[in-house]
Amino acid sequence: MILKKPFFLFLFLLVLVIGVLQQFAVYYYWYWLYVWFDILMHFLGGFWFGFSALWILFFSGYLKIPDRKTFGFFVLVAFCSSISVGIAWEIFEYIAGVTSFVDGYVFDTVKDLIMDTFGGIVSAIFLYKAYQKQIIKNNNVIS
Repeated sequence: MILKKPFFLFLFLLVLVIGVLQQFAVYYYWYWLYVWFDILMHFLGGFWFGFSALWILFFSGYLKIPDRKTFGFFVLVAFCSSISVGIAWEIFEYIAGVTSFVDGYVFDTVKDLIMDTFGGIVSAIFLYKAYQKQIIKNNNVIS
């Protein structure tokens, strides 16, 4: 249960920032005014979902996962969670009529999924480094 509270607080603050940015973006048309804003939001969303999945599995204490805390496993969990939510979001956008099959739609969808995945992988790197630091710290205390 290492780093339980700081990670949860970080997740809470990040989802709060994402929610506030989303509200401003819709109200002020940022998605249409700033091409890069959609990229940022997909990165942050992927980061949040990857981080959340890793936190729940490894750091929350809610689940008892065998000692499989390798970098590859961190990346796999973050990748699967962020791409799954990204695909679900793209399906939601299509069903809700937010987007349609027009020129550039496929490119936009692929770009969104890449940014979701990239955010998830960055969260895996971040959390794995934090995990390693905690292990080193624990070993130094024991020695």
